[in-house]
Amino acid sequence: MQDEKTLELLGFQKDKYGDMVFVGQHRTLVTHVLRCNGPVYVELFLVSDKIDERELSPTKGRPLLSRIKDCCSNGSVERAIKKYDLSTA
Repeated sequence: MQDEKTLELLGFQKDKYGDMVFVGQHRTLVTHVLRCNGPVYVELFLVSDKIDERELSPTKGRPLLSRIKDCCSNGSVERAIKKYDLSTA
């Protein structure tokens, strides 16, 4: 199971918006922890260099996020960090 404690152990820190943020060597990842009637899981997003300029957007002024995947199984967030924290050059 992936939760806040797992994310903290991997190096994620809460930002001023309440999101858990991981600043890697090449990319920045953001997670949202979701609790449903079933297991706790994590939505994983890649932070873009572009800023949300949409007038009516609730995230206006913040970096755009690209959804990568949902992580539920043990080790899935760690594997995703290794896969997506790659140089773009």
